[in-house]
Parts: sequence; structure tokens; C-alpha cells
Amino acid sequence: MRSILFCAVLSLVFGYQSIHAQCDFIIPPAVKKIEYANRELTFSDVTMNGQKTTYLAVEKGATVKIKTRIASKRNGDYCPACIVQIYWGIRGYTSVCAKSFYGYNFKKKSKHTFKAPMEDGIYYITMGGSLEYSCKNNILRPVCSPDSAFAVIKVGNPDPEQKITFVKENRGATVFLKASLAKSGCFGELNKLEWFLDDKKLAFNDQKEIPLRAFGTYKALWSNCLTSVADSINYTANGIEELPSEVVAEVISKPELIEEEVIDSTDIAVQIENSDAFILEHLNFDLNKYDVKPEGQEELNKLAEIMKDNPNMVILLESHTAIGNARRNRVLSEKRVKSTKAYLVKQGVDSSHIQTIGWGQQKPLLYTRNKEKGKINRRVEIQILSR
Repeated sequence: MRSILFCAVLSLVFGYQSIHAQCDFIIPPAVKKIEYANRELTFSDVTMNGQKTTYLAVEKGATVKIKTRIASKRNGDYCPACIVQIYWGIRGYTSVCAKSFYGYNFKKKSKHTFKAPMEDGIYYITMGGSLEYSCKNNILRPVCSPDSAFAVIKVGNPDPEQKITFVKENRGATVFLKASLAKSGCFGELNKLEWFLDDKKLAFNDQKEIPLRAFGTYKALWSNCLTSVADSINYTANGIEELPSEVVAEVISKPELIEEEVIDSTDIAVQIENSDAFILEHLNFDLNKYDVKPEGQEELNKLAEIMKDNPNMVILLESHTAIGNARRNRVLSEKRVKSTKAYLVKQGVDSSHIQTIGWGQQKPLLYTRNKEKGKINRRVEIQILSR
């Protein structure tokens, strides 16, 4: 009761209008140990803006200075001669490469200075890694998981509520639906937007405004790597008067004309047209297997035809596995991506136009040792390097 009265007094006296319920988040311990590639990494002596702490509250756009001591030691037998890079920062926003080293062991102080995001939210400072020849300071390297965080910052005054608003607008013969993210919740900027029609994904990624080409339930899913918010709106025949008058007669007499315009984002030609990077949805592998299954062959046949029709196209195939034995999974992912390339070459694709890499279990979509849930990690991603 006292806290409620205190907030009310603050609001009256100082004009505070945005005091929100507290977001639940994890504050990492003073010493954090995390494993990467059979190396145990220890983050300690963390200071943020001169304070010895793993939690810091700042305003939007404020300067954040973080220092930490990082040590690595052997925790298995994975690739003793590998060149390993250790990154840390906020995934998708900022990162620093702390060290590129051979073998298992190193000790180093590392620091990073950046401007806090301009969106209210909770931002975890996490680690990540790669097995390459040198640091590339990739902002996607830090892992997206509080389990891999050694510090956390709270920016501004995040509101736990999540809310999407919709607006429909007639423009000539087309009705458009616009989505706005009114409230994003606790965990920072939601930077990925997907659309669905009756639970079928549409090819309008990251577009805040889409044309309504069929009746049904449209859903907008806004997300980042930690959280998501979704909302739906019905567009049905009962609301047909909302269509421009010149379209109504055509819709009533030939509704299939609109239905046929729905874009299937699982079609590989549509994916290639709209993106330079995506997952081959139907190319899945059984546990510990690397042969291309019939449903995957069908998808690869379409990819092969597109590549033969576009002789300048060069792609990178990246294979990933579920979590298990790191060394075996690296070998398995290499076998899977090589069998995928071999199938495309057999269909007539120039071998020099296909690059491959097997990541093993280094880049899971979901951290789990549950075999059923871990199926999502057994995947092949494609990047178009040139068209």
C-alpha cells in the first residue's frame, strides 16, 4: 500500500506517467562459467560504468562501458588445433571479439563501449564464438540466451505489456493492412515481423503493411531472439462491404481470383526472390543420418532448376545438427551438407557455384537435449552469395 501511495505521489509531484510493473529478468552471478567448443570460459571482475556489478540501469542512448576478465581452459577434446574466436555483447545490436586463439587456454581482460539501445527493455550481455581464421566482430555472434549472459542492462522503463494494433486502408482496388507495435514488452526491440494467413506463413517478412488478397485470419508475429508478441485480425466475407465497390462484384463471382494471389512463403522460388538467406524447409534428416530424403529431393530439384536458369547464382549451404557430441556432430553436419551439394550437382548444377560449411551443434535454434524438441536444429540453411 505504501509503495502504491509513493508512486501516486511521484506521479502528482514530478509528473511520472510511465511507472510500470517490474519486468522479470535474470541477474548473472559475479563469476559466470560458460562452455563453448569444449572450452570452459570464465567471465569475472565485471565492471559497468565504473561499478563492479553485473546489473546496470541506464537511460536510452546512454554510454555503456563494460570491462571483464575472460579465461579459457580445456573441458573436452574438441578440435585442439582450431582457431577459436570469443565474442560478447548484445546479439543483433553490438559485439566485440575478445580473443582469437589456438588451442584451449587463454586469459585476457576485455572491454567494450557502446551506446545503449533507444528502445526500453532488458538487454543481456552474452558470449558467443566461432571457429574461423580471425575475428570478424559479427553482431550475430553473441548467443541469444540468458544462460549465456554474464551481465544485464535495463534501458529506460520497460513496460511488460505487449500490444499490436491494426489499421485497414482502402487504396483503389486494394485493401492494405498495417500493423504497429504499440508495446513491445520487457526484452527490448522486436526486430523481426512475420505474417500468417490462417496459420500459413506469407512472404511479407519485416513488412509493416501488406495487401489483403484473401479472406481469413491474418496474424502478425513480432519477435526478437528472446520474446515475441502476436495478434490477429479477421477479414471475412461478412466484412465484404469494406472492399472497394469495383472489387466486390468480382470477389463474389470469382472469389478464387483472390485466393490464388496468396503467396506461399514455403515455395523456394518465392524465398529466393524475397531473401538472400533462409532455411530449406523440407530438407530434414533423420537422427545420425545424412541421406537426402524424398521430400528434400523435391525441394532441391526446384533449387537446381532455378540455379540452372540463373547461371551466375552462387550459394552457400550451411548444415546444423542437434546438440550432442560436438566432434561427431561436426562430422555429421559436413556429411549432410556434402550430400546436399552432391544431389544438386547430380541435377546439373555447377559444383563451383555451391559452397558448403558444416557447423555441427555450434548454432542451434533451440538449446535442448530433448531429441524430439531438438529436431528443429537438424537443418540446412542457404545463403545466396551472388545472383
